[in-house]
Order: sequence, then C-alpha cells, then structure tokens
Amino acid sequence: MAEAFLGLKATILLHNGAKIEGTIYDVDPNTKQITLKDATLHFFGQLPYHTPIHGVYGRDIKDLFAESYPQHEPEMITPSLSTSKSKKRKQRQNRKNMNNNKNAQGWADTDVNSFREEEFDFQKHLDKFNKAEIFAEIRDSDKTSKEDLLVTHNRLPQRNLLPTENVLDAPIKPPSPPPSSMRAPAISTALKTATSGTPCPLLSVTELARIQRKCTTLLPRFEDLAIENSARGAAVLAMRLLRHSHLSSSIVILAGNTRIGAIGLATARLLINRGYPATICIVCHDRQALCSDVAREEELLHSFGIPVVYDPSRIQGAYDLVMDAILG
Repeated sequence: MAEAFLGLKATILLHNGAKIEGTIYDVDPNTKQITLKDATLHFFGQLPYHTPIHGVYGRDIKDLFAESYPQHEPEMITPSLSTSKSKKRKQRQNRKNMNNNKNAQGWADTDVNSFREEEFDFQKHLDKFNKAEIFAEIRDSDKTSKEDLLVTHNRLPQRNLLPTENVLDAPIKPPSPPPSSMRAPAISTALKTATSGTPCPLLSVTELARIQRKCTTLLPRFEDLAIENSARGAAVLAMRLLRHSHLSSSIVILAGNTRIGAIGLATARLLINRGYPATICIVCHDRQALCSDVAREEELLHSFGIPVVYDPSRIQGAYDLVMDAILG
C-alpha cells in the first residue's frame, strides 16, 4: 500500500504546529518514516525553508493530506504507530499450536507413573555389610602391640611438648631431686622501709604494668609524675654509687626514643641540678620523630641551657659511670 503514495504531493501537519509540503519519495513501513523530496518547511513565526529532501517519523505526524491521487479523492492518512494487536494475535496462535502438538504426542493424558524407577533401598544394602565380622578380621590381621597404638597414647595424660620433642617419643623421666643435705638454703627477699621497717609488698612486672595502665586512665598527669619519680630514684642510686666509690663523678647518659629514654633525660637533669657533670646523648637518627615524653624532656634540657648530643661517636674521654636508657 505504501508504494501507491510514492510521487504524490503531500502536506504533513506535525504535533508541534509545523507544516511540511513536498513530494512523497519513500515510505519505510519498519521505521514508520516518510521521506519527502523538494520539501518546504513552514515553522510558526519564521520564513518558509526549502530543502531537497526531508524525513518525518510517524509518531511526529498529526495529519497527512495527499493531493492528486489518481483514483480516489485526497484522503487523510493517520499512520499506525503500534503493532501490539497483531503481536497478541500471533502469540495466541502460537500457544494454540503448542497445545495441539502436546495433545498429538499424548503427554497431556498419559500416566507418567509407569516411567518412574524403583527407589534405592538403603536398608537392604546396609544389611549386606557385616561390620562386626569385618572389624574382627582387621583386628586379627593387625599385629601391632597395644602400647604402640596411637589410641593408647591419646589416653595418656597430655602435656605441652617442647620444639625438640615428638608426639611418639619415649617419655623423659624428670631428674630426681637432690638430697635435702645438698639443697641450698632458701633466701627470702623482703623489702622494708628504712625509717619504720614496714614490709613492702613485692609485685610482679605484670601487676605493675596493670597498675600503671589504670593510673594513667584515672589521672591525666600520672605519666609525667611516674617519669619524674623514676628519675629521682635513679638519680639517688647514682649519687650513692659515686659517693661510696670515691670516683670523680664523670657521668654519661645514653637515652633512646622510648619511655625509658625520657626517664634517663630526667635523671640527667636532676644530677646536673645537684652539681654532677653529665654528658647527655639522645640516640635517635631523626630528631623530628621523637616521642612526646622524650621531646618534652629534651625541651626542658634546652630551656635550662644543658647541651645535648645526638651522635654517640662525639662522646670523647673516659667516664666513671654510664647510664644506659636506650631500650625499654
């Protein structure tokens, strides 16, 4: 039917109010596009625009008038924009054909129970397996003694093995304790206060660390007080050692970038305040990477005018006392 309109003069009105006049050159039924040649475009408020060829999609067309039709009067054509009805009819026809094929093959009214296989009988096949007889044959053919079996080893009391021990090694008998006459006398270590003789409790390293963490959480300035008190105790011990040994009291203190290093710097500050000459060296490659405690003590030393070196090779001469506060 589209070929009947080729070569006719046509006037097309669009939905946007524009009008196109020209000769129908081609009609594509797939894309619903009409192509006009020698077309004149009329837009509202603009002068007519002439183009040799122009295409219009069917969805944009509002009305179409064809002139000089050879057999019929000019008629208005509204292009079809949807083929949903024909698709639905085709789908219904396909479903009808599929149902007819199923009925022809006999699957619709055939009993499928005859195609089922017999279910596997597990109990019947389990009854064929005599576990007691098979395990008895395994025990009769196994000549391994009960002492060498791993199950016997697993029944023994277990303990943590050393890296040099194997699971199946012969047990090592612990050495017998020496006679009571050869035992060294037990030495009881007790700390007492110097003034009143009050005994001081002994705490393990773990208990001290737990107490320190708890105090740091409860008291914001506890860390500074702990460093200062530790430095005071170290300074008192150093002064006692120098006083009783009659040395010239030349001291060198090596401090690392750790909390122990901060205690060493505070000890050096206290010793210098008591008149003991001390050489201070902070063992750290990068001065900008000092921890907060060491940086604070370094700033105090500089504010007091106390010199600090950062290279151990610059320490010259002999010293009577060396305090190691590098690691910790």
